[in-house]
Amino acid sequence: MTTSERTADRDDRTSAPRETPTVRLEVLDVTFAYESEPVLDGVTLEVGRGEVLGIVGPNGSGKSTLLRCLDRLLEPDSGAVFVDGDALDELRRTEIARRVGYVPQEERSAFPATVFDTILLGRKPHVGWRPTEEDRDVVAEVIDRLGLEAYTLRPIDELSGGQRQKVLIGRALVQEAPLLLFDEPTSSLDVRHQLEVLELIREQTTADRTAVITIHDLNLAARYCDRLAMLHEGRIAAAGDPDILTPETIRNVYGVDVTVTTHNGRKIVVPERALPTDDHRPH
Repeated sequence: MTTSERTADRDDRTSAPRETPTVRLEVLDVTFAYESEPVLDGVTLEVGRGEVLGIVGPNGSGKSTLLRCLDRLLEPDSGAVFVDGDALDELRRTEIARRVGYVPQEERSAFPATVFDTILLGRKPHVGWRPTEEDRDVVAEVIDRLGLEAYTLRPIDELSGGQRQKVLIGRALVQEAPLLLFDEPTSSLDVRHQLEVLELIREQTTADRTAVITIHDLNLAARYCDRLAMLHEGRIAAAGDPDILTPETIRNVYGVDVTVTTHNGRKIVVPERALPTDDHRPH
């Protein structure tokens, strides 16, 4: 069934006025390959409005590729992605930017801009030829919310890793998009900045805003995410609340023996040993 047929089928299901969907993001049977190298193989998942979904999995499992497909930075070979019931491949780039904000792992510019100008770029989907006073007010409000006032006119390349990550998050926030995608937002940060960034993402996820993050640290994923989707070799190996983090699942996907305990109601994963390659036969 094509994307158009799927959309038509949805519209035919009811003649009543369309209600706001409870599912913010729907991914249906998405596949993707770089040339002849398959990366995603039939990924299907849903994310509800106001949820934080963590995408976890080993290196090379397809996490970042999936995230880019969710913003149409990459075009899936097959399958479809819907945001609030609308297929992304039927929307213009500007409209996608109004619905989806994407925060990369790291971003370097040959011409470093100030913190203010970098965040202001997030208003591009909403502005005409030049930013308005309203756009500047939105940026100033986000800078204040992120505690970046002292760095407003500083070049972004002079900031620490944690501060730069906040700036990139700020750029996504001023897009005022209901869906935010974060590609390993804590990968190069120390423990303090990891917690600050994840607390910030958690704070910005409301009934009207949904977040999807790729993340390596299973303990941080269990703490800050409502639900998890574990990728392995381009497929969803397990999905659900953090209870999916079982010794058996982690052994099969990561090839590591772990102990899983609970502390203050949260899952804690303690690695014990890496399995010999011959003993690691994922299912």
